[in-house]
Amino acid sequence: MLSLSRVMAFITTFVALGFLVGVFVDFGVSSRVLFFLMLISVMGLLIRVALLPENKKLWSKRELFSIRIHVFFHLLPFSYLLLLLETSPSLSVNLRSYVPLVAFFYTGRRTWRAFFEMFGSKVYKLFYLGNTGMITTLGVLLGLGLLSKEAFFIEFYQRLFMLYFSVHLLIVGAVMIKIENDFTEAKA
Repeated sequence: MLSLSRVMAFITTFVALGFLVGVFVDFGVSSRVLFFLMLISVMGLLIRVALLPENKKLWSKRELFSIRIHVFFHLLPFSYLLLLLETSPSLSVNLRSYVPLVAFFYTGRRTWRAFFEMFGSKVYKLFYLGNTGMITTLGVLLGLGLLSKEAFFIEFYQRLFMLYFSVHLLIVGAVMIKIENDFTEAKA
């Protein structure tokens, strides 16, 4: 029998895949409907794991606060993603998104560092490095876009974000299952 976590992870991955396919191939379903289904499923899964009782046993209050802020901050890239669906690439959109995205990636760095230090999994280290890389790369691309006003840098900023967040959305279910498994092992 499948656990609730596994069912939620499967549904989340399926909805995210449907959204991403729907963005590239119009199959008659509004991308907004798929977007909001994906938002609800991803945030539901993240919140469920963030509220597990094991969290209070494993993390200090400060670490737990940082992890839960990161979960909440997932709304920031979702907001930017929705904005990208509604607008053409522009420097002003990138400028308005930069600070919120940095907040998301910074809290992600703190979260994944804590997970790596607690469980030692190289997957968590990879996520830490990915968040660090996104903070740096988006900053460089935004700076180049500001200095040059070249469409290439403006569009690349948005494409890089879309690529990163697409992968993020597709693996969030599997990652939440891994986290729950690590919690179970830590309890034992």
